[in-house]
Amino acid sequence: MGNNDLVLANLQKLGDDYIARYLRSEDRDLLLSDWWEGLKFFFHRSFMRGRRDKLSYKYLYFTYEILNDYFEIKANSENAYSRMCNERSYFDIAPLIELKKKAKNKKIQGCAEFQDLASKNKIVSLLITPKEVKIPWQAETLSETVKLDNHIDIMMVLDVLNFITAGPDHKNIYRYVYDTLVANKASEAFKELKGIYAIGDKISSLIIRDILLLNPEIRISNENYKFAFPVDTWVEKIGKRLGYDEPKVSDLKERIINDCLKANIDPCRVAAGLWFVGFHSMDVLMDTCLKKLRF
Repeated sequence: MGNNDLVLANLQKLGDDYIARYLRSEDRDLLLSDWWEGLKFFFHRSFMRGRRDKLSYKYLYFTYEILNDYFEIKANSENAYSRMCNERSYFDIAPLIELKKKAKNKKIQGCAEFQDLASKNKIVSLLITPKEVKIPWQAETLSETVKLDNHIDIMMVLDVLNFITAGPDHKNIYRYVYDTLVANKASEAFKELKGIYAIGDKISSLIIRDILLLNPEIRISNENYKFAFPVDTWVEKIGKRLGYDEPKVSDLKERIINDCLKANIDPCRVAAGLWFVGFHSMDVLMDTCLKKLRF
């Protein structure tokens, strides 16, 4: 095994550590059968975008509580979904897009037109109203007063709800992506996810990658791994330190994926391992070096 292959094999092992820490507790059957669990799986990734994780978790659990309380999802998820479909007009983001165009670089939440829109849209009104919620964070549960105070998250939530109420096939967004991947149509799943407001390449790839990691029996063609390889700051930094210094993200993906396939190594687990070693570098150092090696 060459040095590069050894590095990729080690990253694959760290990808297993990612699975153990972040995916092992997921109930695969429940995700496929319960649209609410599927939606929470999606939101758990779509809220994780370019900010402190603690803040993302606040927005995430706030949104869970708002939707559950308003639609009474836990009481009867099927009735809740029917009600969502009946109130689908609340999920139209076109008026907010128009407001954003008018506001240009300013926050739309402060303008009178937004307040007028919120007064007529029950979901928007709830999302911008502060509420005390319980936030699981690391080893404790925090009590925080939270609201969605940016238009990107508000519009993302609305557009996801618009997606899942578009038809029976879309009801469970997790199952929809899963079925598309089983049909070896990763590019189609990627395109559909990117069609949702504020869901870009990274989040779309993250969702696809995690579904593949949860369901290793799914086989996709080699050319489709690029749709399952999310690249964020951590992946770029670690990749460059390992010699993958391509200027374009697409080239970085292609080179790592090709090296993985040549060495019979899973690109999805390597992608997870790259992020894991960046985000948990202290843990990796402690577990793999300080506790095992004598310098």
